[in-house]
Amino acid sequence: MQAIRQRVWTLKPRQRYGGAALLVSCALICTACGEGEPTQDEPDATSDTTRPPRPKTDRWKLSTLDVDFVGLNLRMATSAQGVVGVAYYRTEGVEGDLCTELGVENPPIKTNWELKYAQLSGDSWSIETVADAPFIGQPPGLDLKFNPANKPVIATMAGAPVVALRYCGVNNAALYTREGTSWQLDTAVSTSGAAASGDSSSDFGFVVGYWPALAFDAAGQPALAYRDVHAGGIQNDDFTRADLEFAYKRGASWSAFPVDMGRGAGNFNRMIFDAVDRPVLAYYNPTELTAEPRIGIWVTRSEDGGASWQRTQLFNRATSEGPDVLRHPQTGDLHVAFYNSQRGYPQLATLSDHDAFESVSAWKLDDIGNNLYDEGVTPSLAVNADGQLAIAYYRCVKASAGLGRCHSDDDALIFAYNDGNEWRHEVVDSGDAGGPCGSRPALAFDAEHRPIIAYRCDTLVDDKVETHVKFARRERLPQ
Repeated sequence: MQAIRQRVWTLKPRQRYGGAALLVSCALICTACGEGEPTQDEPDATSDTTRPPRPKTDRWKLSTLDVDFVGLNLRMATSAQGVVGVAYYRTEGVEGDLCTELGVENPPIKTNWELKYAQLSGDSWSIETVADAPFIGQPPGLDLKFNPANKPVIATMAGAPVVALRYCGVNNAALYTREGTSWQLDTAVSTSGAAASGDSSSDFGFVVGYWPALAFDAAGQPALAYRDVHAGGIQNDDFTRADLEFAYKRGASWSAFPVDMGRGAGNFNRMIFDAVDRPVLAYYNPTELTAEPRIGIWVTRSEDGGASWQRTQLFNRATSEGPDVLRHPQTGDLHVAFYNSQRGYPQLATLSDHDAFESVSAWKLDDIGNNLYDEGVTPSLAVNADGQLAIAYYRCVKASAGLGRCHSDDDALIFAYNDGNEWRHEVVDSGDAGGPCGSRPALAFDAEHRPIIAYRCDTLVDDKVETHVKFARRERLPQ
């Protein structure tokens, strides 16, 4: 069993108080990240300690989108008409009413989490509350896309508490669609047995919808990938035996299918439809089972609408957060970006031969980052109208300090794009406010083909760290 290290952020010395540095613990768990020592085929990070961090480029205009403990599970999308939307949860839950729905003596208190949506108009944002729902622990992910009618659609969890499990939290895989000035709820899946596998352990339970990924097919029908955690942690093996499942709406009804069952799969899911309208999922399996280890980054595809799945493993170690997946609109190539926790930088896996989907050797791996730094967590991919591929990701610290030991003197938001010959890198924001800055980036291109990024940035306000959502916009990429 590999050791587990928690990724920790340390604020700048000027912000120390009370005789101790303020430490901010990230929600990421990085297993087998290594000890920060350079390997034989990497440059020695300690040999260039005098090299200053690359300065921020003046091509980027930075602004604050929202403040006061916001930015959990941040996602951004652009519509076909160029509308830019951002969805996220608050980073802190609020105690609500007693959970009387359970009908028990001494019911637990609900912890409500506010789901927010922001839409850009010119240089200003309009922000609204989509839902305020109880969760057991932090909300596990969300996704945001625009449907063919250019309406924002948010994939998350909804549903009343489960009396049978004494579970006082939302538990269904669901969509919120903006209709005029209100948000309409569409429940896709409400029980584990909806995606029947024939295995009683996998088909038992009511808590579905963790880490939802949303995509629309060529006909405009929505599909969801999500994690099924059965009883939501009440049973000891709810998470180690979790299932990755897929739901597809055709017409007015949803159908659910098993994808990767009983092995703990389904964290940080991302999904697209490929050039011939097949669903492609990229996901992380955090579970290391003795009998059949499946830990790592996976990609899977269905050729029959979800009934069966092909899969391959792109990375076989524990890592922080998960991948992103993109279909190149001109070449049809599949691209999957992920953080290589062994090396401490992002990699891009590309598949051009779609008949060889299950062959690891058919996926070409490119190193994107700078191995002088530990960087690449939470990568976000996008492609512009000219076919230029771009990626945004978080920089943690100089590699010489040791992987996972994030420090606000060194962390940053990094943007990289391929100019046709090589990857060009830019520092977008280096966290001048002193707190961790640049995590959970969401990258897209706007209607003027300019790269835009929404991301989290922590700031010390009145001796308390607040998480803000920031927004960066760049001039167009050179042709």
